[in-house]
Amino acid sequence: QHVIYPPIDIALRPQSTPIGQSLSLVMVSDATKKGYLVFEQLAVFFDNHTFTVIGASEDRIKSPEARPKNLNLLPWTDQPLTEIAKADIVLVPSQWEEPFGRIAIEALRSGKITIVSNLGGLPETVNHEEKLMCQAESLDHWKIKITEIQTEYAFYSELSSEVASSTERCTLDVQLANFHQIVLRYGKPA
Repeated sequence: QHVIYPPIDIALRPQSTPIGQSLSLVMVSDATKKGYLVFEQLAVFFDNHTFTVIGASEDRIKSPEARPKNLNLLPWTDQPLTEIAKADIVLVPSQWEEPFGRIAIEALRSGKITIVSNLGGLPETVNHEEKLMCQAESLDHWKIKITEIQTEYAFYSELSSEVASSTERCTLDVQLANFHQIVLRYGKPA
């Protein structure tokens, strides 16, 4: 059996090192099902860190008074990796069972500590490494995880780097080879 993943065309990069005590955290989309409300509550709790949402709605962007001062909202872009590159940590706090976590894979391959919800296909993106997962609906679990990363940054950086090597299965070359095998196996004329 073969699984064809959406191909990722990003070379593995080394883990980045944070500058100073303040961390930069990012997520993609301000949709509730993507975990925006969890992210916003984390920004309130960790007011010494910078939180950025890539792909926020125009309505939310136009209402800065309705969000924490340390929460930046950026409009949709087809190049989220430009902003992800500036972050220390990428959160994927999805509240629904996503079938595939593209942002998680791209973040890991970009050298970022990546923490995902324990729902759907997201655990697979971090190779089922429990230290890189949070209980989706538990704000307290997300708080504990960020606190752990603050105190054990080198450990989480190394762990994310190790897990990133398992994302090779999602690269373009591997996915093309998988697709080729399927065509050879099942594509014979009747």
